[in-house]
Amino acid sequence: MGTTIERHTHVDLEEGVQCLMGERKGIANVKYAKFMGVAFILFGIFGMVYAGEAVLGFGLSPAQNLLHLITGVLWIAAVMTFDGTYARMINQVNGILYFSLGAFGLSQAAPDVVALFNINTVSTMFNLFIGLVTLGFGWGINQSHLKHWWP
Repeated sequence: MGTTIERHTHVDLEEGVQCLMGERKGIANVKYAKFMGVAFILFGIFGMVYAGEAVLGFGLSPAQNLLHLITGVLWIAAVMTFDGTYARMINQVNGILYFSLGAFGLSQAAPDVVALFNINTVSTMFNLFIGLVTLGFGWGINQSHLKHWWP
């Protein structure tokens, strides 16, 4: 008749740590979220050291680096909680966030926000690219093997 979906009632951090450190074959969203989480945490830490400077065309600001740290931690948390089944959801949310930030950078609608995040052409293109790729992982990959689904 219908499909039974197993809902998680508690966080199993031991299983989450195994998911983070171990190899999850065939689960592209988990691998992508794991990679992006580590990369964005490193981007945030590197950016805090060089805040206020331009590195490879990216204007680094404390607000932008804080955003990178928060989204990196969220990506890692999604992999570690509930055995990684929320990796798809965080890819969808972060994809929307970064694509929207890139679109906002193209519009240059509010100069105060542009100045706060030090948005320039390079960071706008980076945000659009990361947003599109992350949206592709979040909505484009077959997820029929997951125990939890996001409508």
